[in-house]
Amino acid sequence: MGYQSTQSDNFRSTVQRWLDEHGEVLVLIRFHASAGGKSWELFSTFPALQKRIDGLPARTCLIVLREHELHLRGIVDDAFVLKAVSQHPRGKWWLVACLELKIIGRGSWYHSSECDTPEELEEELRDEFCYGKPVAVGKEPDWLEERDGLVSAVVPFDDGAVETGIY
Repeated sequence: MGYQSTQSDNFRSTVQRWLDEHGEVLVLIRFHASAGGKSWELFSTFPALQKRIDGLPARTCLIVLREHELHLRGIVDDAFVLKAVSQHPRGKWWLVACLELKIIGRGSWYHSSECDTPEELEEELRDEFCYGKPVAVGKEPDWLEERDGLVSAVVPFDDGAVETGIY
């Protein structure tokens, strides 16, 4: 099965409908040929998502989730770390998604990390990428299988051709 374009009517209308219904979507951006590089990002408007898509290279894959569980949000300080760690059930994967864009050279992403123990979560939150910065934390969503509430697309080349990348 091939991926649709991020410019397809189906992708655009589906994401816009979800934004209208839920006010926010979670997007996993997987970068082509970047050793598994990815970025988890939250969007509350389609123009903001389209602006992000416009800045991505062809072959970048986007997986949009209609619903998510990244409900703990705030600026990371000691109190936030304690609250997050106290809510983390051992053995469950949690996602830390930084809400501040990181730009180095031509690359840009939102730092994120998956943690399966409270100790890993604390270490991640105290890391220089997160501490003192806005984050969203919660259960890592299941994104590996096609399902209701998930839509995938690939950024096309300038001529409109869609080719999947190596992720």
